[in-house]
Amino acid sequence: MKYFMIVGFCLWSPFVFSQNIKAYLDQEQYQAAITLAGQSDSLSGEDLFFTGQAYFYLENDDKALEYYGKALENGFQTPDVHFYQGLAYRWKGDFVEAVQCYNRALALKPDAQTVMSEKALVFYHADILDSAYHCAAEAMKMSYELGIPYYLTPHILQMRGDSTGALQGFYDALNKIDPADSYYLRTLLDIGQLEYSFTRDYQKAAKAYTQALTLDPNDYFIYLSLIKAYYAGGNYAAGDRIFQMVRSAYENKALPEEFMKFGNAPIDEFEWNGRVVSVYKNFKSPEQPFDAIYKIYLLSPEKDEIERLLLTEQTLQVPGGPKHLLCEEKRDGAHLTYPYGWDTDDIDYGDLKKAVVQVFEGKMKPAAGSNPGTQPDTCLTVVLGSSTAEGTGPASPDSAWVNRYRAALVQENPRVSVVNLAKGGYTTYHVLPTGSPGAPNAGITVDTARNVTKALSLNPCTIIVNLPSNDAANQFSAAEQLANFSQIAETAKKAGVEVWICTPQPRNFSDPAQIQIQREVVDSIFVTYGDHAIDFWNGLADEKGHIRKEYDSGDGIHLNNAGHRLLFERVWNRK
Repeated sequence: MKYFMIVGFCLWSPFVFSQNIKAYLDQEQYQAAITLAGQSDSLSGEDLFFTGQAYFYLENDDKALEYYGKALENGFQTPDVHFYQGLAYRWKGDFVEAVQCYNRALALKPDAQTVMSEKALVFYHADILDSAYHCAAEAMKMSYELGIPYYLTPHILQMRGDSTGALQGFYDALNKIDPADSYYLRTLLDIGQLEYSFTRDYQKAAKAYTQALTLDPNDYFIYLSLIKAYYAGGNYAAGDRIFQMVRSAYENKALPEEFMKFGNAPIDEFEWNGRVVSVYKNFKSPEQPFDAIYKIYLLSPEKDEIERLLLTEQTLQVPGGPKHLLCEEKRDGAHLTYPYGWDTDDIDYGDLKKAVVQVFEGKMKPAAGSNPGTQPDTCLTVVLGSSTAEGTGPASPDSAWVNRYRAALVQENPRVSVVNLAKGGYTTYHVLPTGSPGAPNAGITVDTARNVTKALSLNPCTIIVNLPSNDAANQFSAAEQLANFSQIAETAKKAGVEVWICTPQPRNFSDPAQIQIQREVVDSIFVTYGDHAIDFWNGLADEKGHIRKEYDSGDGIHLNNAGHRLLFERVWNRK
């Protein structure tokens, strides 16, 4: 179902026939409304508009636009028609037409805050932030109808790096937005994130997340943010109370799949020596020797590799000895035990944190160690791609498919790592081997810092190529793309590196020729690369070759959290 703005104006018909069509709309019986309209040879402009609405709610944008156009031709010139016409164009990805429709609606009703807000969103999704900010600011001067503009203005400031202005704007927005509006919740979450990462006022961050949970008590990602806020502020008891609530959900199998699969959750993140330390806590209590309660990861400066892994391990329970010891798994397979332990499962986290820092600083030396004869494999995966692989679309970076994949890999084996060389706007020409001419007619040169040659210089065992739709957007033919994929794959193969090629992803192109290019490349990748092809098309694309609405981030180009989750699952199942 589409997400709609609540229109600040409504239409009422004096005619019985129109009222009957509208009655079906109000009852969400859209097909019945269309059937009723088809029984008349002469529909009024209002009838035509209501029929367009029925098609719109059924997500048939082309038919909706057809009937909106007929309503306008029939003299039914109302703000509603132009507004919904703009919405239909936006869902088709035609932002230029959408803005023109909103302008016509505003000409008829200049104080329509909803229309001005939707216009701001179109510019935002088109990455025209100055215009988006201007429209949102103008909408804020109008009578209140919805919360979008009050959220969008500070959100754009945040994107521009003005965290101080953004935070003040979000707090101001809380006094304007109706708490029942979904943007009130978004505002609270952004306040929590800024108070956590920018001001580091963890008490205020926890307050924002706590309030957010009253609005959406089933979003366990908010619980995790609250836990990290409490732990960062040193309020470990409060953080543990929330962790116990999440643990209960785990025991009832109510958590998202990734938490159910790995059986743990991030509870704290702190800096040591300019590097990030990420702490995870297992939901299950230890049952046998070597079971862990905590895992502590020291990340590289680039945050793309785990440098050290410490953990608390249950011991063999020697009489008089500790129940848990602080241990380390080295990247070469060695296992170290430190002279620091606890007699209870209820490990004092503050004490654990101090011990970990002592280890990192070299002030605590291992008491024992082992190096097994067969060492675990190490493996570096490099991702080449464009904005999807870079992380565009999801609400937070953690939900992007590459970051999900990295987290899943290191959970399974801390000796693996992922380097992401993707960059928004890139095509197959950008990542060709160094020395290739690129596509000079399109102004594209090979990026030697992000291409297959650069990937191979990192000595990877695997390369994943994810280039969803920019080639088709540039009108590069299927033959061109396939030749480029072949050159990339052959270069890696000669170096002894395994390559996985992702198919194109759906995009809401208005040109059928571009969609046909996408389909040809999808089919050819399956045929050419077989079990080294990763399906990023089926299940994500509708019958028109567009992004299915439940996976659309809103711009018709990128995928949302659910879409990226599906991409991650496709890659994970191929590993």
